[in-house]
Amino acid sequence: MWRRTFLLFLLPAILILAALSIYPTIKAIYLSLYDINLFKTGSNQFIGLTNYVHLINDARFINALKVSFIFWMITVLLTLLFGLMLALLLHGHIKGMFLNLVTTIFIMPAVMSRVATSLIWKFMYQPSLGIINYFITLIGFSPLDWLANPSTALFSIIIVDVWQWAPLLALLILAALEAFPHEIFEAARIDGASWWQIFKNLTFPLLTPTLLSISLLKGVESFRTFDLMYNMTRGGPGTTTETVDLYAYLQGIAFGGEISYASAISIVMLLVTIVLFTLITKVYMKWYSRYE
Repeated sequence: MWRRTFLLFLLPAILILAALSIYPTIKAIYLSLYDINLFKTGSNQFIGLTNYVHLINDARFINALKVSFIFWMITVLLTLLFGLMLALLLHGHIKGMFLNLVTTIFIMPAVMSRVATSLIWKFMYQPSLGIINYFITLIGFSPLDWLANPSTALFSIIIVDVWQWAPLLALLILAALEAFPHEIFEAARIDGASWWQIFKNLTFPLLTPTLLSISLLKGVESFRTFDLMYNMTRGGPGTTTETVDLYAYLQGIAFGGEISYASAISIVMLLVTIVLFTLITKVYMKWYSRYE
């Protein structure tokens, strides 16, 4: 009886998810099999898998995929690293009102609009008026055009993403640390275990499920990033910061009007995301099983 009641309460959410995700996905698959251009009338010819074959030979798509992978790997790694470091530094040292203050400060970057964040940092990176170049000139270096230089543009956007998400991940990791029984850590210290031994043999294994969950969530967000690139560089200079989602947008809506080709790009990206994160989850869980 309780199962039927449970499913009944879930039904509205399932229907909403179906309307917002399943139908658009089916529609995208349908569009990807045709040759539809928003800027041409009467273009509605069935071409099968031609768009997908074209993707294999599309150097710009391959570059966008590479940019997405680089951005995903670096942002997830740095966000987890800095989030873990902040959580370990704060663990056991903040309480009461100070904890509330730190929580508020750490949440602020994450709740800021990505558009507002990108515009603020774009101004900070500005060559002549930006505060970053101001401090650089104070120590004797020449100002840089961070977002117009191919060698610094992607790294500059990575810094923005890490700045926005690392504090929030630190709070999630800190909450997990606070939930652990303190007795086992005290026993380890009494037995003479060093800080590194405690971290390696107790803290990190206990944190693994939390780290897995937040790394997967952050990984999906990073792999499908669009707003930072669009608002800060439009994918430039050239295509050095053009991700797959941005490339699909430019092809399908902004300039090209090739909605069928953009749909094929999106479907391929969906499949890559599903396969990639399924494999990561299996490898992670197999590795974690060694600590159980």
